[in-house]
Amino acid sequence: MTFKCPQCGADLEVLNEAQEHLSCQFCGSSIYLNLDLPVVHYVLVPGLNERQAESALAKWLSDRELTIFPQIISRKMFYLPFWQVSLKDGRLINVPAVATEYLNLHEMQKPAGTMNFFDPREITAEVVVPEITLESVAGEEGLDNVAKAILYHAPFYEIKYVYNKSAFACLVDASGGAVIANDSPKSPKKEKDVFFGVLMFGSLALFFLEGLLLGKLRYAFLLGICTVAFIYFPISSAVKRHRV
Repeated sequence: MTFKCPQCGADLEVLNEAQEHLSCQFCGSSIYLNLDLPVVHYVLVPGLNERQAESALAKWLSDRELTIFPQIISRKMFYLPFWQVSLKDGRLINVPAVATEYLNLHEMQKPAGTMNFFDPREITAEVVVPEITLESVAGEEGLDNVAKAILYHAPFYEIKYVYNKSAFACLVDASGGAVIANDSPKSPKKEKDVFFGVLMFGSLALFFLEGLLLGKLRYAFLLGICTVAFIYFPISSAVKRHRV
């Protein structure tokens, strides 16, 4: 089978149909063959080690006012495949090339970092094989709408941890430090926002009642004290009980 290198346009020949990777002898590009058509294959170079990934997780939690250092249960590094596709209609698509439980990955832009041609001999961690085809990413018009496409593998740490006696899991982008998680410990900041929102609503209700009792100021004053106490103390207690 012969085809043109997607990087330099040189004619290349594949002798083994089961072959997945081929290096262009003219430009040195790594080419992935086991999909709809040959594409240039890259890999992002990791910039974080395990300790730095754990620190990135701790900072991500701290930004949410979760200041206790998480108890790390396990960590594993692997490389996830992504499609970066430029369509002829001007759209740029960057999506995982495999199904994943971390839905936020579909909203990620290509992580910053050094990108090299993919060479499986230089990678020691698990490499996830692409499952989603380029044609399915391109949409209804299929490959005819593709102006340019690359496949790249990005390094991630999957970290499982315990925070305040509850178990969680997340991904840490090993090239840039971004944290991707479907679930995380409750943030005191969000709980305080709920608290003050309810308190504001109660205050508005109080003012409305005071307006009805405008001719009886002493009753309005007593009602105000009782209403604020009724709203503040139960909600404040609930926030303290659930605060991590």
